[in-house]
Amino acid sequence: MRQVNVAIVGATGAVGREMTRTVEQRKFPVSKLHLVASERSRGKRLPFSGEEMEVQVLDEFSFKGIDIVLSSPGASTSREYVPRAVKEGAVVVDNTSAFRMDAEVPLVVPEANAHAIARHKGIIANPNCSTIQMIVALKPLHDEARIKRIVVSTKTDSERARISIADSGVGIPEGNLSKVFAPFFSTKPIGKGTGLGLATCQGIVTAHGGLISAENNDMGGATFIVELPLAK
Repeated sequence: MRQVNVAIVGATGAVGREMTRTVEQRKFPVSKLHLVASERSRGKRLPFSGEEMEVQVLDEFSFKGIDIVLSSPGASTSREYVPRAVKEGAVVVDNTSAFRMDAEVPLVVPEANAHAIARHKGIIANPNCSTIQMIVALKPLHDEARIKRIVVSTKTDSERARISIADSGVGIPEGNLSKVFAPFFSTKPIGKGTGLGLATCQGIVTAHGGLISAENNDMGGATFIVELPLAK
């Protein structure tokens, strides 16, 4: 596998530190890693792969020779430096809101639309963290029922969070409501679906001590309800 030069911008923030840990944990094929942050972080050192790496200052950093930039420094900062990184030949995966609404920039959740990466012109955006988690859970629902519209509402008490996701489709036949989470149950023709999407969702939710259920709406469509315990 080809080794690549990687820069993590916003490396001293909570997201940047998690990016650094993930690159290390997944043994990403890094030839050289650069940890980059604002002037306030000048002189700081962060751990990576058994070493302490000095943080470089963004205003002084040249992106020449960088293959991939993982970016999470804030939207205004991204708007300023990302074009410079792209001009130097880097591909930037930007975690801020700077490019999410740009029609020329693919907005990607890999579990749902990884194919969209192919049309990038140097920048790949991702939604915010709550949207990413929701899309990962909704993709198998969409594969089964072709969701047309989603209305999301949340409710939190002292012990649990409740998330309701409603669509505007045809709903679920009453005879199937008790079966939709069963492994291998599918209303699609043979070969068009595995019937594992909703069962997998239920397995993930219950593994975290939660519940997932489905019900039809009076005005059409269906609602999926997820309840999860709050962290203590």
